[in-house]
Amino acid sequence: MRNDLLEWDEPNRRTVRILWIDVLTGVAYVFDLACTTAKVERHRLPVLESALALGRARKLEADPYLVLANQQALPPKYLEARDRAWQMLADLVEQEPAIYEARRRGELVQEAARRHGISHPTIYRYLRRFWQRGQTPNALLPDYANSGGPGKTRLATPGVKRGRPRKDGGSPGINIDEAMRTIFHLAAARHAAAHTHFVRRAAYSDLLRDFLCERTADPYSRRVRRTPASGALPSFGQFNYWLEHGHMIGGPALPAPLPDGAPVALRGRPGAAFRLEMLPFSMQLLHAQDRNVLVGTPVLYVVTDVFSGMVVGFYASLDAAGWSPAMRRWPAVRRTKPAWRAAMDACWRSRSGHAATCLIVCCWRRN
Repeated sequence: MRNDLLEWDEPNRRTVRILWIDVLTGVAYVFDLACTTAKVERHRLPVLESALALGRARKLEADPYLVLANQQALPPKYLEARDRAWQMLADLVEQEPAIYEARRRGELVQEAARRHGISHPTIYRYLRRFWQRGQTPNALLPDYANSGGPGKTRLATPGVKRGRPRKDGGSPGINIDEAMRTIFHLAAARHAAAHTHFVRRAAYSDLLRDFLCERTADPYSRRVRRTPASGALPSFGQFNYWLEHGHMIGGPALPAPLPDGAPVALRGRPGAAFRLEMLPFSMQLLHAQDRNVLVGTPVLYVVTDVFSGMVVGFYASLDAAGWSPAMRRWPAVRRTKPAWRAAMDACWRSRSGHAATCLIVCCWRRN
């Protein structure tokens, strides 16, 4: 049927999508998903049916190329790019089977390029993406997540700083080379070995104090004095990026799987009962602008649903642990999370001009 995926192993492994079937003439138009051009192949239906019957080809039950997206969660610029591309293709893809014939396709693409004022390679690229990803408008969603070469280390030009300029006027940082990444790795390993909880800000402070400093020997006391290094230093953002990019710190341990035959049925219903827990942190927060000023010890209040174990509300406070700050979290339990998140975003934006320390609290599913 239309949009089915057929896979061949011999003589060459390839997967094709059935674009359209002309029942009257017994012809099917297919597109090779590995094709780098907008070339469509024309096959007779009996040949395809024979390949399936003899086992030379098989139909894929799942479509890994189909684009499924939550419309509410997509950024506006994604939707604008998709709608702009679909406006150019909507009329083209409806002209079947003319759009699948090479000569007629070239004429239609040239006409569409003149009408929309774009180049014909752009329309061919949209056509290829449309046929590859399931022949739906969402197939034209942009791949912004692949921009910038994620996971690739860029080569640096001497005297030229990589990356965009700082917007907040902070330290521009330096180009991180292999030697500096080795120092990052040593600083992270040393901090992790000496502390129970890995704190990135503290590890960055240790990096500047112990590794990126100037050492001078006092001839009288015979002690080594450390002074802050002169010149440009790596920023905390760069240190934080390479911690994750270089896998210098491990992720949280996964919970042990349930044994076979373990009962998982729960009694009750969601929202019937809640559990309130107070989790004091074994740390003290420092001021965002002056690292020598203590702000206080945070306390996290977490409200979970007894039935599902899901976190339904949380509240972080620097006040002393007590009943009053705990009760401030209960109104958020009944609120819808999108509305609550919008209110929190507006609150942080209104306080963006103040010197405050932001405590990031992660919600998790309790296992």
